[in-house]
Amino acid sequence: MKYSVLVVATFFLFSCVQNSQKAETDPIQNVDKHSKAEVQFDKEKVDFGVIPQDTLVTALYQIKNTGSDTLKITDIQPDCSCTSFYVSKFKIAPNDTALVQLNINTFHKHGNIEQYTVLVTNTKKKFYSLKNTAIVN
Repeated sequence: MKYSVLVVATFFLFSCVQNSQKAETDPIQNVDKHSKAEVQFDKEKVDFGVIPQDTLVTALYQIKNTGSDTLKITDIQPDCSCTSFYVSKFKIAPNDTALVQLNINTFHKHGNIEQYTVLVTNTKKKFYSLKNTAIVN
């Protein structure tokens, strides 16, 4: 009986430790619901038109914090492994700007493509989608 209680207590202890570690690293859990940061993009879509296959194209997006709190980009999630990204800064002061660069590799792509990249922020909306389109020949 004592052994059973010890096993259950140990299991409970480790499950609590794992849950607290997940909450610290989960970007969605860390979003401030009362944040006064606000996002303004110079654009939310780039159309590359007709481009050759097996090339690398780059889309640049400027982000401005129009709110009164520091804007934090907590995660960036491209929908394809063919897309890499660079962010000039992940914390943007009020009235300041940052640059998001999305690099899309058209290797083995053909026809109409649509690539989406989601930015997770500490704003009330939380999720913003950037879209890139092209026709690959």
